[in-house]
Amino acid sequence: VGVAFIDVQIYVTSICAIKNFIVLGDAQKSVWFLGFQLEPAKLVLLAKDYQSFEVSSVNFLIDDKSMYLLIGDTDDNLDIFQYAPF
Repeated sequence: VGVAFIDVQIYVTSICAIKNFIVLGDAQKSVWFLGFQLEPAKLVLLAKDYQSFEVSSVNFLIDDKSMYLLIGDTDDNLDIFQYAPF
């Protein structure tokens, strides 16, 4: 049963979810960071990287009360983005 939908740009190569957070890696359009909202049910774009970045893998890193997004690209580089909502 479909609950929520988001139209991404080109080619999603990886996806990772933790609780109501989702990070998507795109082969040409970099990283999308989404949140799932229950009432009303929808996916909300929380953040997006606007640089051209060939993402091959994504994951979360939780350190105490901090959350980071780990992004690996096709050139074997690792980038770390921090989620800081406040």
